[in-house]
Amino acid sequence: PGNTPVRDLAASNGFDDGYRQGLDDGRDGDRHDAGRHGRYRSADHGYRRDYGPKGLYQQAYRAAFERGYDDGYRDGRRRTWR
Repeated sequence: PGNTPVRDLAASNGFDDGYRQGLDDGRDGDRHDAGRHGRYRSADHGYRRDYGPKGLYQQAYRAAFERGYDDGYRDGRRRTWR
């Protein structure tokens, strides 16, 4: 519905960014906290004005960032990197 391709793009960008950050935090032994990272807080990496409302992009981005971060952190702690 509506902006599905944009939400899919936001989710893809958010997951990838979250995974990389989580992997780094897990490897470094940092605390598990996706919300302390700038890309999570701004949630606009990859956003372009012609995508429509920024808030929809940010919502999808943050949700996916958290999922990616969780996966990356777990992999980083296990030292099983993709």
